[in-house]
Amino acid sequence: MKPTIMTQTRLKTHHASSPRYAIATNCHFQHNPVVMNLFVHAVMFNYFALVAIHPMIKSALSFTRIFITGIQLVQMFGGTYNQWFVVTQAGTGGYDHTVSQWYTAYFGLIMYAIYIIIFGNFFCEQYIFKKVDTLTKYESELKLKKANSSLEIKAIEDKIEKYKSFKDKKKN
Repeated sequence: MKPTIMTQTRLKTHHASSPRYAIATNCHFQHNPVVMNLFVHAVMFNYFALVAIHPMIKSALSFTRIFITGIQLVQMFGGTYNQWFVVTQAGTGGYDHTVSQWYTAYFGLIMYAIYIIIFGNFFCEQYIFKKVDTLTKYESELKLKKANSSLEIKAIEDKIEKYKSFKDKKKN
């Protein structure tokens, strides 16, 4: 199922803001999020490379999509924790920040919290509240009813034909 326009926009926001934040951040406490991000993107882009090779590979690796989104969510929680730790531990045990590092830490905390919402929404949309295509639903219904009376089968086949013609008219 293709992500909605809103989800695509949110994901693009993540990919546009993260590098800018990383470049602007010259802080010692950003190493953990950067390493997590490199790992997650290495896994993600290897998946994209493999599925681009052949459709059979895509179907064979379809189970990994939920895993990839899951590790992205773990990354966002890890990044949020990292930023929270930096903000709460500043000034203790000789661990002090400059003013720019304070702003970086607070901005990172807010950014990662927003990413949890973005990726959590994407995860729910793709894997928990996944919508079933109407045509797929009708075809599944037909398979279940094959053993029943031919009148029911004819009625479902009519539904499928009407839906297909409606879909064709909509495309034109």
